[in-house]
Amino acid sequence: MRKISIVFLVMVLVLSLSACGETAAKTITLRIGTGHTVEQSWVQAIVDYFMPTVDKKLAAAGNYKIEWIECFGGVVAPHTEVLEAVEDGLLDIGWIGYVFAASKLPLQNIHYNLPFTTDDVAAESAAAEKLFAAYPQIPAEFQAYNQTFLGMAMMTNYDVFTKELCKSTADLKGQKIGAAGANLAWLDGTGAVGVQSALSEAYQNLQTGVYTGVIQPVDSMYNVQIYEVAPFLLNARLGSLWGGALTVNNDFLASLPDEVKTVILETGPIYQQGSVEICKNNYAKSIQGFKDKGTVITVMDDQPRAEWAKSIQNLPKLYIETLKKNFGIENGEEIFKKFIGFLNEEGVQLPRNWLGE
Repeated sequence: MRKISIVFLVMVLVLSLSACGETAAKTITLRIGTGHTVEQSWVQAIVDYFMPTVDKKLAAAGNYKIEWIECFGGVVAPHTEVLEAVEDGLLDIGWIGYVFAASKLPLQNIHYNLPFTTDDVAAESAAAEKLFAAYPQIPAEFQAYNQTFLGMAMMTNYDVFTKELCKSTADLKGQKIGAAGANLAWLDGTGAVGVQSALSEAYQNLQTGVYTGVIQPVDSMYNVQIYEVAPFLLNARLGSLWGGALTVNNDFLASLPDEVKTVILETGPIYQQGSVEICKNNYAKSIQGFKDKGTVITVMDDQPRAEWAKSIQNLPKLYIETLKKNFGIENGEEIFKKFIGFLNEEGVQLPRNWLGE
């Protein structure tokens, strides 16, 4: 009986210690979100890479754990107001689309003014990563809005989806084409009429005839079943790009224990890596998916693609002047040159010598 009692006491002690260990980790509530839903690759990378990696790292130490309050799909702020939501602390961490904050984040929007790069998202990401490392002023741009850059999100190649067959830019003439922000300038020289539009509006606007075509990332268009209203895809390889970033509110960051702060900051690059992997997989799956749904895909040859690039305004040069005149940024040309050089290092050859003209 005595042996049984001792064994029983030992078991109680072990269970008590285990229970203490389970409750020892302090819970930190964190609101994370953006205006888009989890189907989009940049949000998918948050859910599949960023959040689980933070959880795993904290669990390894056992001192803290995160209670995630997921605010995706515009629960706290629409896609156009996430920068302000993070700045004001409505979100602790948020994903910000660069094109929706062009007037506040001019350096983040460089890529939107350098189209026709490549559909190789890994090459784009590697070049962008080198650029951010070479020019800390680019990620530091968020500091003016009470937040810290964690990691960039890549987007799959942008292409043209239309209601009628388009084999070349000549077929775009006279058509109304939806695009967001700086993407509208990519239509210069085609004769198409650009219509300001967001990704979430594409299906309905095509269905109701607001426009007859749209420029958007390939996987995003597959996610919204755009093949039902625009069964033609002109594969012009307008380029994948770094289209947004995950950031953290500075006040929230400062309030965190050092261990948690370090984990959050260290996981930013993993988010970027995850974004690349998701984009690569989604792009391949989406192209196959479009084929399976009967979408007619026309691949634009290099020559007509180069002619399209040469028909539009010299966007890099114009943007260099905008950076200087409107934002007092004097090294815009140097940054563009570096970025193009980094793209070249990754095997990307541009169809136009933008800065050599």
